[in-house]
Amino acid sequence: MRVIVVGGTGNISTGIVKAMLAFGHEVVVFTRGQRKSELPDEVSHITGDRKDCAAFEAAMQAQAFDAAIDMISYDRADAASAIRAFRGVKHYIHCSTVCTYGGPLAELPATEECELRPINDYGRGKVAADELLLQAHADGLLPVTIMKPAHTFGPSWAVLGQLGAGGWLDRVEKGKPIIVSGDGTNLWSVCSSDDAGLGFAG
Repeated sequence: MRVIVVGGTGNISTGIVKAMLAFGHEVVVFTRGQRKSELPDEVSHITGDRKDCAAFEAAMQAQAFDAAIDMISYDRADAASAIRAFRGVKHYIHCSTVCTYGGPLAELPATEECELRPINDYGRGKVAADELLLQAHADGLLPVTIMKPAHTFGPSWAVLGQLGAGGWLDRVEKGKPIIVSGDGTNLWSVCSSDDAGLGFAG
């Protein structure tokens, strides 16, 4: 397949590109070109601004892609632009977030029926994008899958500084109490960007 990854040089997307290449797909990335790319030479690049909707949509429609993986759609306006940009693709994958759930999950495992209670603008924006994309899928406008990764560590994100100064291991070594959020029962999962990449690519 020929696949476009929007925002292909970020923390999770580097794992996605690596997995897509391993599966034998042709990969194109769309970025602003402001970060030095360390992607393999066989990856093609399109440079542009995702927020310039008209130019972004024209650039995407000017090429033929079998699938699109969108890592930088953050709100309803971005999702509406994606629906226009990727009409005709066989599969559109939207990167949402566990932040759409807000605080601790009411039940485990989480299902599609879990209540969404975002507590910040990032989570609220993703909920709005998710809702519009799910409606587009239901209306037959775009085949959509929504992924909600948790805290993903990799090339540009550490595992919450667990080992560094101030991390919980550092505090244990110094005989200091461990700081616990809330009542200590909230689960927090972490995921390698390479593992997340396999999930998206699959």
